[in-house]
Amino acid sequence: MAEAILLAVSKIGAVILNQAVTDVVQKLSKIEALKELPTKVKRINVELTTMNNIILDLGTAHLSNNVIKGWIGNVRDLAYRVEDVIDKYSYEALKLKDEGFLQRYIFGGSRHIKVFSKIAEEIEDIEKDIMQIKELPKYWRDTVQPTNNDHAKIDKTRSGSCFPGLFSDEDLVGIDENRSKLTEWLSTDDKESSVITVSGMGGLGKTTLVKNVYDREKVNFPDTHAWIVVSQAYDVVDLLGSLLTKLRLTQGTQSPLSMDAKANVYDLTEAIRKTLQDRKCLIVLDDVWDKDAYTQMCNAFQGLQGSRVMITTRKEDVAALASPRRRLVLQPLGSAESFKLFCSRAFHNSPNCECLPELVTVAVDVVKNLFPEDYAMSRESLVRLWVAEGFVMRKGNNTPEEVAEGNLMELIGRNMLEVVEWDELFRVSKCKMHDIVRDLALAVAKEERFGSASDSGEMVRMDKEVRRFSTSSGWTDSNTDARVEFPRLRTIMSLAASSSSTNMLSSVFSGSNYLTVLELQDSAIVEVPASIGNLFNLRYIGLRRTNVQSLPDTIEKLLNLETLDIKQTRVEKIPPGIVKIEKLRHLLADRFADEKQTEFRYFVGVEAPHMISNFQELQTLETVHASKDLSLELKKMRKLQTVWVDNINASNCDDLFKTLSDMPLLSSLLLSAYDENEKLSFLSLVPISKKLHRLIVRGGWADGTLKCPIFQGHGRNLKYLALSWCNLGKEDPLQLLASHLPALTYLSLNRVSSAAILVLSAGSFSKLKTLVLKCMPNVKQLDIEEGAIPHIDGIYIVSLVELNMVPRGIESLGTLKKLWMLGLHKDFKAQWNLNQMHNKMKHVPELRS
Repeated sequence: MAEAILLAVSKIGAVILNQAVTDVVQKLSKIEALKELPTKVKRINVELTTMNNIILDLGTAHLSNNVIKGWIGNVRDLAYRVEDVIDKYSYEALKLKDEGFLQRYIFGGSRHIKVFSKIAEEIEDIEKDIMQIKELPKYWRDTVQPTNNDHAKIDKTRSGSCFPGLFSDEDLVGIDENRSKLTEWLSTDDKESSVITVSGMGGLGKTTLVKNVYDREKVNFPDTHAWIVVSQAYDVVDLLGSLLTKLRLTQGTQSPLSMDAKANVYDLTEAIRKTLQDRKCLIVLDDVWDKDAYTQMCNAFQGLQGSRVMITTRKEDVAALASPRRRLVLQPLGSAESFKLFCSRAFHNSPNCECLPELVTVAVDVVKNLFPEDYAMSRESLVRLWVAEGFVMRKGNNTPEEVAEGNLMELIGRNMLEVVEWDELFRVSKCKMHDIVRDLALAVAKEERFGSASDSGEMVRMDKEVRRFSTSSGWTDSNTDARVEFPRLRTIMSLAASSSSTNMLSSVFSGSNYLTVLELQDSAIVEVPASIGNLFNLRYIGLRRTNVQSLPDTIEKLLNLETLDIKQTRVEKIPPGIVKIEKLRHLLADRFADEKQTEFRYFVGVEAPHMISNFQELQTLETVHASKDLSLELKKMRKLQTVWVDNINASNCDDLFKTLSDMPLLSSLLLSAYDENEKLSFLSLVPISKKLHRLIVRGGWADGTLKCPIFQGHGRNLKYLALSWCNLGKEDPLQLLASHLPALTYLSLNRVSSAAILVLSAGSFSKLKTLVLKCMPNVKQLDIEEGAIPHIDGIYIVSLVELNMVPRGIESLGTLKKLWMLGLHKDFKAQWNLNQMHNKMKHVPELRS
């Protein structure tokens, strides 16, 4: 609701803090009509902040009230207008600065005076509208009290009393396996009381599933079962009172506590315990949003032998109240079950709920639209996009990126986003939005004019007031004379677009002065128009995996740019003027020289621009060529966290490694030699940063490398290690590394020459989740001793052409979820079948051999 206001407030804050804008406006304020301009902007900031606080206090309880809903809509429209005016204010001020305005002595009657006079008029109109909007609440203030208690009352009408809609067993689809699991957990002979949680995003059927199981199993808990709905707003006294009442009703007895008395938590807890009289009970807490709701109630029934508490929730921290063996995470239905569910609802009057033959095609299309293939989003990309949009700001000592990661985890904790992949620090690597949540988000975005998404590429037919636009099909320019203008447009996202017209893109640029985000990842674009340099507001450019060959020199004019992502493009050189962009935070640049990845230098970085140390805000630098000058420049860049350097040779590695060692925030490091024969010495790599957890090394090693500080001392901090093209002679790298890298969760060895027999010793790599062994020409045997890699999740053994034996002990890895055994010795398959390994590895969900 308040996102538009927060964006406007953040824009005002940025303008107030921008010294260049301040200098220009101060000089303009010598003109009488513009004297009050800065003060009025600050007043608007205060007014919007106050309105935002009012909306936050209103919460969501009054959104069904049309008067309040309309008022919030008016505030949102006002915020959009403020954002537009402030962007124009900043744009014109910076334009004046670039034109040398601050050095002029005479400036009366210029075009810019007229422009700023127009801005002043718009701000005056906004102030008048603010006064009018502030008056509107008097129409509803006497009839509606905007307190949080109203929300609580709404929830309490549900809390403790409402059951979900009743469905017969034949109405339910795809629950058999989960129902059996819950039933088993309830009926176990375990005498200890236990908590069972059922979690997942909204709409998956958590409550329906648990209600079905509850109705079946409550007979096994005679006179001691109850269903309580908790919800977001709750009162623990009300919940305990409701529980006591329900237990009394099931037993047909009087309450040990007079309900007329003023109850408190202690009295109600004691009364419930007396009612239960040490008998096992079954209690369901439905729709729990806060784990404190359980912890404040549990004394009433905790510790009763054989008791079971089932909790449904969307929140990850609430789900964690149960042990891992008693947690059920619901997943969306598959396509077949989705179709069956759709037919059971749409054709419930037909025999057996079967879809009429003539409607089968239509029904299948509907289901495909309801259950599309979800797009996996990178955590890093999401965070950078949110920062660029202004959705997050620095809080205390936390950077905007850190605040954004916190927000992302909150969404995941609420099951609004699903985790696809975790990284070596057990952070989210990739996540996705389920289609139900996406549809809801799009509906809200459309209603609030926040943005829209479309698969149509006809830009000329789009709403000209659109602020954010996303498409997966790209756009065409069949009418090359067509001109499109989107004066409010802030974001374009065209992911994996099959068609992207340079002419149309130029047209969009010329008519969208305030564009903030340009994300064209995986699209068919081949050229970036020079007019991109006019987009002063642009903060994010994403061209990853496109065929763009060069960047226009005009990119140096984008002084607000924070992220430039040109990874895996065809760009060989970055324009030298880019160093003028002092706000740049993330620079990602490399290209594939060998897409089959068979050559040592299958990807190549770019030459670091001269004076790269101008990027004082830079956090991410991927990938640049090593040089003597680079070492000197990097010494001045103290905020770097991720550094990828290639083209390193023995003559320059010493200085480079010393510089990298002194980086206080370094967390991820890639070091690639000039070629596969270049031997690098790592003696000088002694990082002071305890955050350095990811190390990727490509190329030869000098003798004694594993005795260097990066492995001996710092090795305990490493979580991720990938080694490529290293020659270890006849040594076993697994044995060598195990003792130095106790915290490792990811290990990859690619094209590493080694001993013929590799051994994972008992107790080794106790935290390892992923092991990759690829293209190791000498390996003939792999032994996994009992107790080795106890938490392994995935093993990928690929192109070990001499491996002719099944790895010993691999069948004992009970945690294994993925196993690839591909491209091995010609006799391996026969050995695999002879040992009946498919039967022994049935516990592994993904098996490729």
